[in-house]
Amino acid sequence: MSVINMIDNIYILKNGLPIYVDTLSNKNKNFINDQNFDSEDNITMISGFFSALNSFANTLGDFGNMKEIKLKNVKFTFYIPDEAKNSNLMLISKSDSNTPENLINTLLNRISSKFIRKFPSILKKEWNGRSEIFQTFKKELNEILNEINNNNTSLSNQDLSNHSLTTTNTYYKLIPQRNCQNDQSILEYLSGEIPIKIFNEINGFNTISNIAEKIGVSTEKVWLFCKSFLKQGLIKLN
Repeated sequence: MSVINMIDNIYILKNGLPIYVDTLSNKNKNFINDQNFDSEDNITMISGFFSALNSFANTLGDFGNMKEIKLKNVKFTFYIPDEAKNSNLMLISKSDSNTPENLINTLLNRISSKFIRKFPSILKKEWNGRSEIFQTFKKELNEILNEINNNNTSLSNQDLSNHSLTTTNTYYKLIPQRNCQNDQSILEYLSGEIPIKIFNEINGFNTISNIAEKIGVSTEKVWLFCKSFLKQGLIKLN
């Protein structure tokens, strides 16, 4: 599975109303029953509630925009593009509560950029309330998902002989530690046998060298994948 399978739904709101809603993944047994969120009436009601909360946060002074609401198994992440700050446009994702924040923000940033390029008039404050035109965005959304999915799987096919390490030769002594608690969701996201084996050995005690020895690959390969995990917010280094 790709990282997109960790993100369940995308909502794009204008003036507090949903103008585009899409499901990215199959229902995950760890998510709260989707009937609580995904009927048309409930989407409209919840969208208005989230929009009102964000407006309330803005009126309090220096608190800024609301970033997320986290429930037991579900996280709603809020994203307002810089160019849309004065147009009442907001993107919201619904995901597994342990999905790394930077992965969600990357997706929402790409979606917002393409959405605004496709529908530049959406930045105007005046809007007639009709959302039919926005349903054509499905094609662009699929392109974004395919691009992100391909980027996340490309590491397993890289020629390591052409890879130049950017750190000192002591990287093999570093000890990676997981940032995420929901290990099963992360393992479903990782593509390929080697990165899964590497991630399974990351426990806050094994060094890069220990992990390489245990799974029978080079320390360079373990370090390459660990750098990828680090960029995606899945691990930190001690």
